[in-house]
Amino acid sequence: MSPSKLFEPTYNAIKSRLMQGAWSPGERLEVARLGSELGVSITPVRDSLNRLVGEQMIDALAGLGFRVPAFQEQGLADIYHLNSFLLRGALLARAGEWDVLHDGSVDYASRCAHVFLHIAKRSGNAEIMKVIRNLNDRLHWLRGLEVMLFETSESEVAAIRQAIDSQFAPTEVDALIEAYHARRVQGIGRFLHVLSSRK
Repeated sequence: MSPSKLFEPTYNAIKSRLMQGAWSPGERLEVARLGSELGVSITPVRDSLNRLVGEQMIDALAGLGFRVPAFQEQGLADIYHLNSFLLRGALLARAGEWDVLHDGSVDYASRCAHVFLHIAKRSGNAEIMKVIRNLNDRLHWLRGLEVMLFETSESEVAAIRQAIDSQFAPTEVDALIEAYHARRVQGIGRFLHVLSSRK
């Protein structure tokens, strides 16, 4: 295992690139090349990639190294369905008023992540929060595509946030969350068309 002073910056740099969509779906990640680009040996790169495999941010292929996940229709739909299921469950997990939602995020994907994590925190369930945080990371760069593919993206997330700020009942927030995810699942073909053009 590489020392933390090398591991953490290497891990953060690779994860940040993944979240920004620096590599195309299915693209192989070459350990030596990444080490050279980041100015570190292959050990912290390999350790970072293995951690990212555990977080499902990348795939490990037996004998072939590492690659960016190549999304398939059902797999992508499953991710959105899971995100919806957990958020809607979080709404029902605990009654009471909403905490104040503070957010200074400048980009759409970060605003989505912040709003959804806020909903997860309301549940008081650390495991739901952990999974939603991971799903936020995995979906980050895809959410960047949402703005291009769905012209209502900004207003949908703003409506969810407004519902929270206005202390709406969980059932009203639930309907907004369900609609947000249903629209994306219905539009998965559009996602896959854009993703295939990046290969």
